[in-house]
Amino acid sequence: MHFTQAGFNLLVMLAGADGNFDKSEIEVIKTYLGSHGNGEFDIDGELEALDSLVGDELMQRFGDAADHFKAQTSKEDRMGMIGFAVSLIAADRKLDQRELQFFALLSQHWDFDVESHVKTLLAKSA
Repeated sequence: MHFTQAGFNLLVMLAGADGNFDKSEIEVIKTYLGSHGNGEFDIDGELEALDSLVGDELMQRFGDAADHFKAQTSKEDRMGMIGFAVSLIAADRKLDQRELQFFALLSQHWDFDVESHVKTLLAKSA
């Protein structure tokens, strides 16, 4: 999985974690793709594959995407993706527990302090 595809997977799963794809979240994903290209992957195929996942399969795919992204990028690239993730989670001005679970899983795979980012999210959603 190319890092752009992995990043797309991460953002789409974060956007859908609360059960609702808000237009503002889609704009964050478009911005990500605009700045990173599409990595030559089939976006529609990825969306179909993600849509077919349920329960633990989603968490497994999220973890796999996080690992693929980490293996192909620098710490600076990952910090940029964390910024996209925070922007996406805060985009609809609602902070859902499921979004936080995915974000915490990302912090486990990438070894970053989730608390400081959650404080930012809480401030943006207030």
